[in-house]
Amino acid sequence: GPPRRPCSPPTGRAPLVLTERTAHLEDLAQRLRERGHRVVTLRGGQSRKRRAAQAVELQADAGAGPQVFVATGA
Repeated sequence: GPPRRPCSPPTGRAPLVLTERTAHLEDLAQRLRERGHRVVTLRGGQSRKRRAAQAVELQADAGAGPQVFVATGA
């Protein structure tokens, strides 16, 4: 059949994918990146410094189009 195109979230929306395992988080994020998605990974247990750095990155990158958030549930 024809090649699958990556789905695009509706304008102004950012999908959230939750998983329990960090290994799954990395695998899902990589697969989404390979399909052209801008991916932000969030995992439990991150330091306050890392969370602050991610917040700055998200704000700086906000106008670059839709993002997909992949996160662990804990």
